[in-house]
Amino acid sequence: MYVLPDGEFFSYGESFKEVPSPSDWYNKWELCGGNRQSPIDIDTTRVTNRRFRTLRIEFDNPEGLVEGELKNNGNYPSFTVDKDKGTARLKGSRLTDIYRLVGFHVHFGCENGEGSEHTRNGKSYPGEVHFLFEDKNGQYAVVAFWLRVSIATRGNKILRRFANQLNKIIDVDESTTVKKSVRIKLIYLIPHKINEQKALILADYYHYTGSLTTPPCCENVLWFILKPRVRITDYQLSQFRVLKGRYPKDPPAMCDNYRPLQPRNGRTVYSVKNVK
Repeated sequence: MYVLPDGEFFSYGESFKEVPSPSDWYNKWELCGGNRQSPIDIDTTRVTNRRFRTLRIEFDNPEGLVEGELKNNGNYPSFTVDKDKGTARLKGSRLTDIYRLVGFHVHFGCENGEGSEHTRNGKSYPGEVHFLFEDKNGQYAVVAFWLRVSIATRGNKILRRFANQLNKIIDVDESTTVKKSVRIKLIYLIPHKINEQKALILADYYHYTGSLTTPPCCENVLWFILKPRVRITDYQLSQFRVLKGRYPKDPPAMCDNYRPLQPRNGRTVYSVKNVK
């Protein structure tokens, strides 16, 4: 996951093909070899329990309805929010400013046993969703959550609506406009403890300081990884797995679009469980 300073999602170009392996990224992007890189394994025996200020997401529109552009950028399906039609703001916890939602994207595996970028106690999940927020100084915060395969239910209804749009962006650089009628309502996608009509309270998460998980790997990211997982069905995952990627594979599948785990390097990982 990565963005340029103007807030636009960075896309792989021909230059990236010169360094196809994540282990070699630091040769082209120096920061990718830094000491505060992401993702990491969340070892729950080594976390620090803490209470911070209430972490909130506040929406412009009721139920967090958003519109925007859905694009296959070659690395993941990304949804860039049309801020003129309503976005969201992240505030509280250890944030010293208000962060505005830029968009979100999904990392996922070719098989159900892997796909998430972060792991918990060494366990990988079939997918991980990243919501990218940015403040006025170009600093980033990411609210992330894991996906889990659901057999008994239809899965999350917003993921279903999102997945139903993916057949429009199968090839690299294809994009489509997601209008209000698709009903992408974030209040029904992001796990939370308490909700209001235009706000969510995030009360159960892991927090640490890390980096973007793709080049240029900037180490200015505050991570908030929600403990509750969101349900996704095998069928919905199959809709993601038809997407083509730019990363050199045969066939050119996008799946397994996650970065390998990075060293923790002594960083503190907080386990936060707050009430309103």
